[in-house]
Formats: sequence, structure tokens, C-alpha cells
Amino acid sequence: MSRTTSKISFLCLLCWLLLGLPACSGDDPAPEPALSNYDPSYLDTSVEPCADFYQFACGTWVAQHTPEPGSMASRFLGPEQRNSVYFMSIVEAMSSRDPNLRDAQAYYGSCLRAHQSSSTPNVPLHDALSDIAALRSLDDLPGLLAALHDGGVSALFDAGPGIDFDDPTHYTLFIAEAGWSLPARSSYDDAELAAAYRAHMTQLASVVQLSYPVYLDPQAVFDVEHAVALSGSDDRDPRARHNPLAADALVAALPSFDWSQYFAARGLATTRINLLEPKVLPGLTAILADTPIATLKQYLSWRTLEAYARAVDESTIAEEFAFHRGVVDGAQQAPSAEFDCYSNVRSLFGFVLAQHFVTEFVSSTLKPNVSSLVGQVQSAMRDNQARASWLDEPTRVQAREKLDLLLAKVGYPEPWPVDKLSIDASKTYLAQRVALAREAAEERAAALSKPVDRTEFWAPPDITNAFYDPQRNDITIPIGVLSDPFYREDRPLEFNFGVLGSVVGHELTHAFDSSGRRFDGQGALVDWWSEDTAAEFEHRAQCLVDQFDRYEALPGLNVDGKRTLDENIADLGGLSLSFAAFRAQPKRSAKSGPFSAEQQFFLAYAQAWCEASSDGVLARQIATDQHAPGRFRVNGSMRNLPGFAEAFACSAGSELAPTDRCQVW
Repeated sequence: MSRTTSKISFLCLLCWLLLGLPACSGDDPAPEPALSNYDPSYLDTSVEPCADFYQFACGTWVAQHTPEPGSMASRFLGPEQRNSVYFMSIVEAMSSRDPNLRDAQAYYGSCLRAHQSSSTPNVPLHDALSDIAALRSLDDLPGLLAALHDGGVSALFDAGPGIDFDDPTHYTLFIAEAGWSLPARSSYDDAELAAAYRAHMTQLASVVQLSYPVYLDPQAVFDVEHAVALSGSDDRDPRARHNPLAADALVAALPSFDWSQYFAARGLATTRINLLEPKVLPGLTAILADTPIATLKQYLSWRTLEAYARAVDESTIAEEFAFHRGVVDGAQQAPSAEFDCYSNVRSLFGFVLAQHFVTEFVSSTLKPNVSSLVGQVQSAMRDNQARASWLDEPTRVQAREKLDLLLAKVGYPEPWPVDKLSIDASKTYLAQRVALAREAAEERAAALSKPVDRTEFWAPPDITNAFYDPQRNDITIPIGVLSDPFYREDRPLEFNFGVLGSVVGHELTHAFDSSGRRFDGQGALVDWWSEDTAAEFEHRAQCLVDQFDRYEALPGLNVDGKRTLDENIADLGGLSLSFAAFRAQPKRSAKSGPFSAEQQFFLAYAQAWCEASSDGVLARQIATDQHAPGRFRVNGSMRNLPGFAEAFACSAGSELAPTDRCQVW
């Protein structure tokens, strides 16, 4: 998501962090708007709200934000834009008494130098490619692959700690497929994109500055990478991702690979092992059996180039953008060096920057006020569970227990964690990245021998988003999301419940969506649902699958109702819960213009999701994202909520007041 002016291009970090996109366009940083629960200038009053509420609430805004090719504009990024101005000023400061900030600034400076250099020393890349060139047989592959994985290269598979599905108080060793770069597994069947990707391989190998040429057979490398992609699965059902395996069974399943050598080289304990994808071992077995060593070396060389190219010099960075953003998404303008470097600093030093942000800008009342709102939405969910006639009593009791055990983490951690990153300013940017990857790998390996800390604030608090973790059974509402258009302490209830309350309800509902419901209150993968109640849940969920399957995002390209199911369940549940919590308030505002308090609630919600995407970005979202586009998230929820139809006096049978509503929670 690009923008032509470099001073603005660093402002849309969320696209980079969460979507893998380097920049985006959106509202420029501006003074806070006059207090209102909605912005009348966004409205398209030529449309009936009961026919298309998204267009009614956002139509004029969308018309005024035509996205550039390969970009999107989104009000969701409003807090990110304002916060980024402050974070960027910290990073660009010339000096600081905080050693952690000095490390961040050193990292930023070395990144800028890489962007500005046409011939940066790249010892880590040279060494890795030399080690790959020295590979003679599969006997030496485990040690080589361990070094590549620790250095941040994704190839063949991945191994690292994750919370144990059976015992969420401990970590287990997860093994999963990894080592491919196209947006989706189906992308390898796109002849035009596949040809462009092979051309990208040749071009990147030609521009990297080494003392010897890197030879790649693009088709052979592509075939190996395609096979790696097919060794995984897009099935999000946690039961399909729970495949515990003893170490000796792992060895028996793939005897041609010396697992003990690999685990020892990475310092990974193997008392608990889980295969996240059942096909990963059969796939790896076939790849190692059918791939000549020479081709395997080329594949590993390519994966190393892909991993390191964005940190070498201006030529490799430009080539990476030209394919991954230019060809894949249609973007025409590369992000500025400042934005690229800033976003990389942010991904590493989020806790450090957020701590300074909180100290400087956050009031002492913000956290308790938001916590109170969270508690009220939780109470609405408790009432919802008590009234749900389709829950039998044993399932209802356990659902209530899970809700009671859920942890809500608001704003930021107290106390703040101690930053352990160390930056050697004398090293090149690439060398720093590889060193940090090795430090992170060592820390991850050490986690296997430690208990899980449920109270840990695991999401960087600077992020403009919110999360539910089923294995910790917690929701996290970071400080980064606690500003317009999601929350303002001085805004009326209609605004804060309409937007942030719905976000809170969304995350709470994830605890009981088609994936989250598989885990109990302790975070263990346990089937605690009665058979009849589970069947009723699936029936209700299928209603949403069918509904969203009908939404056409682009000509001939529909939303995938199954892929987006959990997010659609959470959107509907979150909006319903927050509206119930809002209605329970003893005092609500009077009319604002022509709109009642209830109508303002829904307008505030819808206008938070105003967005405009180029066709390339929208097509990629449909192919890979678990969220439906904003238009369908808004209208898809409104049509299922009787309170919306009541608020706008929608005629029964109208588009957003149908007789066949879906309702899960």
C-alpha cells in the first residue's frame, strides 16, 4: 500500500506488520475532529441505511479516498497514523539517555545506510551461500538447515516452541511447513504469477553483489518450493493441527533426516513434539527423496536470498519491492527508506517505544476506564450465555466457567518487560538482523524448558489491533488502538461502545467461535460441548458461511465464507454484545442531528471500517485474509442484528432486515 509522498509513507505501519505490505494510504495526520459520535461528511444520504448501511455511513468518505494501485485507504489506521508521528520522532532523535532507544536509533541508521548503498558488505549472506555450496549429501543437511533456521532463513519446514494443546501450562515443540513466498498455495498454479516469480529469482540473483555468481534454475527451484507449500494446510481447525508425536516416531517417519543432529544444533528439547500439519512429514520425505542435491542447494540458496535481500543494499531491496509489491499487488511507488527502516525498528522495539508513548501521552484514567468498558461487555456476554436457549445446561456451565477464567489485558504491561535486544552498531544492517535472529532463536529454544506465563503481555502494546489467544484464554487490547476512531475518554457512550466495545466483544466472541470453542477455560484442547449443542452451533455457523459466500468483492470473485467464518462470528457477536452493554447504560446521549443514540452507535461502528482498496490489494485480501472486506463486515453484521433494524425502522424483508437472519452468539 503505497503513497507518493515519502513523509506520509511511514505512517501506515499496520499494513507492513500484519499484512506484509510496505505502506498504505489513508487520512493524513490532522488535528482531532470536533467531538461527535459520527462524521456527517462521510455519509451518502442518497442510499437508504436499511439497503446498504456501509454505503450510507461511508459512501462519501470512500469516494474521496480513491486508492493508488497496490494500496488501500482505511480509517482503521487512524490511531496508527497519529501514534506513528510520535514513534518516528523518537527513532529519528539524535541522542537519548535511554540505552534501549540508542539501540533502536542505531538499528534505524544502519538500515538507512543499506538503503543508500550500492555495495554493502554482506558477509552473512556470503557465508550462508558458501555453506550451502559445500553441502555434499543429506547427511550434512540437518546441521546446515539448523544454522539457516537460526539465522532467519525459512526453508523446508520450521521448528519452534508453542503452547501445548494438551497442557497449556507448558510449551511443546511445534513442527510446521515453511519455506515459500507466494501469497497463497494456489498462487503456484497461477501461470502468469509463477512466470513472474521465476523471473524475480533470476533478477535477484543477478543484482546481489557477491564475489561469485549465484546460479539458479528457476523452474527447478519453483517446483521444490511448490512442493513445500503443498506439504502444509490452510485448515484452521485446531484438532487438525494437533498431532503429538514421540521423538522416536519422528525419526522413524523420516529416517533420511538426522533429527537428533538438527535439534542438538538448535538447542531444542524434544520431550514434547506436535506436527501442526499432518502432511509436513510425508511432504518432506518426498522432497528429500526426489530432489537432487544440486537442486536442493539451489532451493536453499534462493530461500537465503529471499530472507536477506531486504537488508543488503538498494538493488536487492528494490527488486524485492518490484516483485512482492509491484507484481503481486500492483503497487507503483516504493515506500521511502525512512518508512521501511522505521517499520523494522517498530517490529523489534515496540515495547520500548510504547513505554515512552504511555509516559508522555496516556492519562492515568485511560486504563481503568477501558477496563470498566471491557467488564461491561463481558457482563453482556455472561447474560447472553444465560439466555441462549440453544445451549444445554452442561455446556452453558462450562461456557460460563471459561468466560470467568478469561484474562483481559488492557493497554500495556505493568511492570514493563526488560528489553534484551543488543545492537552492535559497528555491524552492517544485514549482520545485525542475522545476529538478532540468532538471539531470538536461542530465546525461543530456552522457552521449551519454562512454564507458560499466562499473565505475560505477549502482544507489543504499540500495535493498532486487538487479540484473543485461545491457549492463554486471554484478550489483549493494546494502547495502540485506544484512540480515534476506536476510543476517546471524552466521547459519549454511543461512540466508545459502538467502536471499542464492539472490538472488545469481537475478541471475547473469538473464545467461542468455531476454533476458539475447541479450547476450555484453561486453554486445553478439550471437547467440552455436548453433541446436540455442538451440532446446533455448526448449523448456526453454516448460516454465516452461506451468507458471506454470496458477497461478490470483485467481478467473479466472492468472499470465502468458510475462511472468514471465525471473524464473521466475532464481528456479529461483538456488535451484539456491545449493543446490549450500551443499552444497559443508565444514561445515553440525546439526538445528534437527525440520529438517535442507538443510530449513532451503529454509525460510529460502521465509520470505523470505512476503507477503499485497489483491485490488486482486494484480490489478495480475498485470497489470503481471514477477514472479509469492510463493506461486508458492516452490512453482514447489520443484517443479522434485530437491534439495528429497530434503530433505523427497517421494513421487514428489506436487505438489512431479512426474515432469514443468522445468529451464533
